[in-house]
Amino acid sequence: MTNVQDEILSLLENLAAAEYYHEFLRENGTKDFLFIRPSGNPIDADGFKKMTLCGDVIDNYSEIIDIEKLVFLSDTSAMCVFIMRENFEYKGIKNDDVAIYTSILKKIKNQWMFSFIHRSSGEVDMSLWNRLKQSMKKGI
Repeated sequence: MTNVQDEILSLLENLAAAEYYHEFLRENGTKDFLFIRPSGNPIDADGFKKMTLCGDVIDNYSEIIDIEKLVFLSDTSAMCVFIMRENFEYKGIKNDDVAIYTSILKKIKNQWMFSFIHRSSGEVDMSLWNRLKQSMKKGI
């Protein structure tokens, strides 16, 4: 891995390890940061903070499972697709999800930051991702 890839991997791992996502995203998100929830509804960093602190969401743990795609669009922008396992409660309903995240990252003042994140539902069929990887290796 290159140093730039290591920087982005570190950012992703720190997101997963963050005790308070809203604080992490305020410190590591652009001023115009936008998060698209599985419902399709957008939320900015302030809204994410309100949602996290209102008591509806109780986060237990998160971990990066894999990085499926990392494409550098320029020296200061990248697109990343990653898989994360999350265990949390939402309005009293326990979730143990594997979700796909698509993110746009921007390098601002020599720091990689999240500009955009879209989270899929937590019902990912990993066999489809594994099949895709196999077909890509075969050149299909």
